[in-house]
Amino acid sequence: MPNIKIIDTVDEQKKGLMIGDFSRTMIDAIKEKLSKKEGIIIFQNKRGYASYIICHECGYIPHCHQCDVTLTYHSTGNELRCHYCGYNKKTSKICEQCGSTKLKYKKSGTQQIEKRLEEIMKEENVKCNIVRFDFDSVTRKGTHRKILTEFIDGQIDILVGTQMVAKGLDLKRVTLVGVVDANTQMEIADFRAIERTFQLLSQVAGRAGRSNEKKGDVIIQTKSPNQYAIRTAQKNDYENFYQIELKNRKENHFPPFSHYCVIEFYCKKENEVETKTREFYNILCKIYSKIITNKNAPLIIYPPFAPPITKLINNYRKQIVLKSIKELDPKSKNLNTLITKTKELYNKEHATANVNIRIDIDSYKSM
Repeated sequence: MPNIKIIDTVDEQKKGLMIGDFSRTMIDAIKEKLSKKEGIIIFQNKRGYASYIICHECGYIPHCHQCDVTLTYHSTGNELRCHYCGYNKKTSKICEQCGSTKLKYKKSGTQQIEKRLEEIMKEENVKCNIVRFDFDSVTRKGTHRKILTEFIDGQIDILVGTQMVAKGLDLKRVTLVGVVDANTQMEIADFRAIERTFQLLSQVAGRAGRSNEKKGDVIIQTKSPNQYAIRTAQKNDYENFYQIELKNRKENHFPPFSHYCVIEFYCKKENEVETKTREFYNILCKIYSKIITNKNAPLIIYPPFAPPITKLINNYRKQIVLKSIKELDPKSKNLNTLITKTKELYNKEHATANVNIRIDIDSYKSM
C-alpha cells in the first residue's frame, strides 16, 4: 500500500499554506515526482470549471430554468450547463440581476483545477504536461485511449480527473495521487455518502505505487481530517470502517437494517403536488394506525419533504420516506400492505392525472 498523508485544509489556510485549491505539501510532492519523471494523478470528483458562479455584489447565482439546481460553469465553450436536463447557455461577463462585473467562481471543478495547476507549475518554474481526463474531455472517439497511451509513455506528466481516474487503471509509473477535496462526496444528501467516500478514496489511493520498484504516495486534502471514512481509508482499515458505519446505520434504521421506500410525487404545478402529497400522507398515517396495533411498530413514516432538487425538468417534486425495520417486518408484509391499501384509497378519492407517483423500494441496490 502507498503512504497516505492527510492534509487539513482549514488549518493550512490559517497558516497561509494554501495556494488556491492546493496545499504547499501537495505542490512540493508534485514537483518532487516530476523531477523523477514519475506519473501523477490529481483527483477531483467534480467536473466543469466551477460548481457555480455568484455575483459578489448582490449574491445572484444562475440557476437552470427547468431544474432547481445551479448551472455549472464550463470554460470549454464558455457555457453554463445543467448536468440533469442538458440545458446550457453562454456565460455573461456581467450579473444578469444587478449588472455587476464582480463575478466569482465557487467550488472548483476539474477544468479549474487543471488551469490553476498549470499556473502554479509555471510560477514554480516547472515544465510539465497536464491533461484533464473526465467525461467532458473524452467525448470524441479514441480520445480515452489516446490520453492513457500518452500518459503511460510519459508524454503526459499529470492526469487531472474525476472517478474515471479512480477505478481500474493499472499504471505502473504513477507514484503520486493527490485528492484535492475529499469532502466533495460527503456533502451529497444520501445515506451512502460516507460509504462512497471511503470507497472512492480507497480506489483512487490504489492507483499509486502499483510498481514493485517504486513506493507510492497519496495526499488527501480535506476540511474534516478526523472523519472516520477518511481516517480508515488512510489506514486501509476496511474492517473498522465497516463496524462504525454498520453501527450508525443500525441506530438510524438505514439499510441493511431496513427496507428503504421512497414515494415521490411530481407535477408541473407546485401547489398541486404539495396538496396531493399531503393527502397521500394523511391516508398513509390513517391506515397505518389501523393495521399496526403492537407497540413495536415495524414501520417508520416521515412527513412529506422537498428533496435536495425540488424541481427537475420542469416538474416540482415532493417525497415521503418509509423505513420497514427488518427485525419486525422481515418480509416487508406490513410495508406492502400499507402501500397497497393507501394507493387504493388515494386513487379512489384524490388522484388526478396531473400528479404522477413513483414508488421505489430499495432502489439503491441497483444504483
